[in-house]
Amino acid sequence: MRHVNSTCSIPGENSDLLGSTFPRSPVAPFEFFRKEGLGPSGSGLDPDKHAISWCYRFEWPWETDPQPVSGSEALSVKWFGASQLPAELWPGTAQLVEQTTASKYLAETYAAISSQADTHNALMWQTPVLAMTAQAFLLTIGLGSGISPMARLAAAGLSLVVSILSIQLMLKHSAMQLRDHIALEDIERRRGMAIYHVKPILSGTGLKAWLTRQRSREWWLAGMATFGFVSLMIAVVSALKVFS
Repeated sequence: MRHVNSTCSIPGENSDLLGSTFPRSPVAPFEFFRKEGLGPSGSGLDPDKHAISWCYRFEWPWETDPQPVSGSEALSVKWFGASQLPAELWPGTAQLVEQTTASKYLAETYAAISSQADTHNALMWQTPVLAMTAQAFLLTIGLGSGISPMARLAAAGLSLVVSILSIQLMLKHSAMQLRDHIALEDIERRRGMAIYHVKPILSGTGLKAWLTRQRSREWWLAGMATFGFVSLMIAVVSALKVFS
């Protein structure tokens, strides 16, 4: 607010409006280094000092364009589209503008993606639970005593179909959840948040530690595939009896 007041001429009656509309929190940090190449690609350059700038995004609340304060460091003040900046800018300026404007809706986006990731996670693990329930019923028929070969064939065929559908559905939800976690990790890094959505680093030895490091999704997919293989074998044996 101090910098806006010292750079742009704001009528006195609008001072309260500036105070009530100016954001209280920055949207992104940006770093300036003494020499090019000291920081990451796209970093700013400030030969006088190593500086960290907290970037604020402020929507100009007045219909009139801002004018520079007489005697201030600004020679003129003009509007530019974020995607139409001049080619020659002070090193780091383009990256600063892109980073600040791109994060306009990051908080809302993060909340939406996080909720979506939770939904995909719940749906992904509901799939094997429901599949196991259906498999138990169908395999009871397929392996039960006193069941006609035709009934065994029908039950085993349905069990095989359930296995295939469950594997496909679990893979789909898993892929969507992975996509969400990648997006959440990217937002966490861009906003300087604690990086939570990454694969945990698990250490230790022994059977318990080894089991903990395994990917549960792969184990469940293998389990559902095993159910499908057993169902296929039952269907083949039953079909041989039916058509022999």
